[in-house]
Amino acid sequence: MSIEAITGNEHSGLDLVAGQHFTDDDALLDAATRAEMERSSPEYKAIRARLTRELEAKRDRERRAQYTRAFEETLSTTNLNDFEQKQVDERSLEMAQRDLAAGRIFSRDVGKRAAEYAEKLSDEAKRTKASNSAFNSLIRAAMRGGARND
Repeated sequence: MSIEAITGNEHSGLDLVAGQHFTDDDALLDAATRAEMERSSPEYKAIRARLTRELEAKRDRERRAQYTRAFEETLSTTNLNDFEQKQVDERSLEMAQRDLAAGRIFSRDVGKRAAEYAEKLSDEAKRTKASNSAFNSLIRAAMRGGARND
């Protein structure tokens, strides 16, 4: 949102048509008058507000799509390092042992349940790692691209 929109100090009609070429002062004044009348019209303001919301929503969808593409690309190549995999294995074994202690599984099923938990926890850890990496990539790209007002 612009400063003018917040403060209500919109540009003069002359400012709105600045840079355009007119054959004479009357043509310039007519164009400036039309521009100011359009801007002061309630219909103009309503349409402008609606289009502003639509543009913001479109840009938001584009940013989400960009993040999703970056995330999916990163996820496809993400692997856990040895330390992360060890943490997953330890946690999955603890969870399986809790299930055994709670009577939810038999002792013969501890290994199977630990493997199920390990698969689930590995997937979650990879998704978290990929999400963080994709987010950091987007931030770095935005910083390299300079400060833009999309």
